[in-house]
Amino acid sequence: MHKFLPTRWKKDWKTSRGSLLKGSPLSKKEKREKEKKEFYFIIQNKQGDSYGTIRIYNINMQNREFEWGSWALLANRPENFSYLSIIESFNYAFYKLSLKKALIN
Repeated sequence: MHKFLPTRWKKDWKTSRGSLLKGSPLSKKEKREKEKKEFYFIIQNKQGDSYGTIRIYNINMQNREFEWGSWALLANRPENFSYLSIIESFNYAFYKLSLKKALIN
């Protein structure tokens, strides 16, 4: 899963990886990530406290579009994390993956 700080743009997107069991749900997510089919993000503050998750998925590189969702935030999150987490996930999709269209259901 990717970690990002919703309070600033990070140019060095890093994946946090632990030891994975073959066939585990996390290893399947890593496979889909390598194939650029979907990306999960952990929403954190600068101190590393986690406040939620967000995902871009159903990525179609040919049409340069993706779906956005699986957005879950803790009730005790900092006030601005809602919209900042949206902006950061879209920044990743549009600037890092060069996608052009977001599909939101």
